[in-house]
Amino acid sequence: MRRAGLADGEDQLHGAYWKQTGDGPYKGKALYGCLRKSGQIRLLYRMGPPAPNAGQQLHHLRLSGSSLAFAVTAFCTVCGDGGPYTMLDAVEVRSGERRRIRQARSGPGDGYGDRVDALTVDACGRVAYRVGVADLYEDPDPDPQLILWTKRSRTVVDRGRIEPRSIRLRPTALLWKRDGTQMRAALHRCRPLGA
Repeated sequence: MRRAGLADGEDQLHGAYWKQTGDGPYKGKALYGCLRKSGQIRLLYRMGPPAPNAGQQLHHLRLSGSSLAFAVTAFCTVCGDGGPYTMLDAVEVRSGERRRIRQARSGPGDGYGDRVDALTVDACGRVAYRVGVADLYEDPDPDPQLILWTKRSRTVVDRGRIEPRSIRLRPTALLWKRDGTQMRAALHRCRPLGA
């Protein structure tokens, strides 16, 4: 088991760990989280067994309050469908309520995939992420999109040379830098999930 330290004082998720599932060629792995107060174990994500010429990677695991968000990038080198493709999950860890976007970038079926290279979540469950066009053999997209994903919608907020480490969610604003300039989008104040 490999632990990922996610706790930061007020958070309800104490830690997360990977556990092998299945036997023989059907081995997969699952990501579990442990809730601090109750000690309850919550399944966060399950990866199936590996397939030839294909793979998946969970990355950008982020926690705020009881809101957890992460990206999973999957690829296949012989399927002919472009890629890699990135899926996003958001989980309210106390209740186990989850939502998913099957493809991070909504675009034409152009044979290219997408790659999320920055992601943040706030205690209200809002997720902001930077995504660009990608394939297995190309350089990252020079014109990525900044997207805000809430329970009700997914909105392209900006595009261009957005600095990945600058993206921040505040109670009433989404902040980021594009070409060194501080940018801001106003948000409605929300109530933290599980509060």
